[in-house]
Amino acid sequence: MVYMHKETYDLYPSPCFNGVDDADLFIEIEDAVSFAVSVLNKKGYKTAMSCSGHPFNDTGIWISFELEYNIFGNLPDGFYLYRKHPHDDVVFLRYKIKSNINSVCVLQELATANISLYKWALEL
Repeated sequence: MVYMHKETYDLYPSPCFNGVDDADLFIEIEDAVSFAVSVLNKKGYKTAMSCSGHPFNDTGIWISFELEYNIFGNLPDGFYLYRKHPHDDVVFLRYKIKSNINSVCVLQELATANISLYKWALEL
C-alpha cells in the first residue's frame, strides 16, 4: 500500500509528512492503481475508492467517482463504466480480468492494464 495526501494527491510510502505521522492527512491506496488515482485527482477528477485487482479472487481493477466526468467517452482498452443501480450517482471505471490460465498470467494482465490506465490518466 501507498499513501496519497488528501490535499496535494502526492504519493508517499508511509503516512508521515514532514516527519509527523498524521494518518488523517492521507488515504491508503493499493500500489498498482495509485499512480492513476493520483493523476486523476490532481487533474480534478475526484475519486472515491479504488482497487488494483487481485489475481487469486478474480477481482479486476476499478476506480469509483462521485461524479460522471466527460473523460468517460475515451476509455483505455478493456475498461468500461459501471453503475450498481441505474439511478446511482457513483460511477465505476472497471476492468474485468480476461486471463484464467494461472495467477502469473493474471498478474501480468493486471500490471499491463494498470499501466494502460496510468498512461490514459496522464493524457487527459
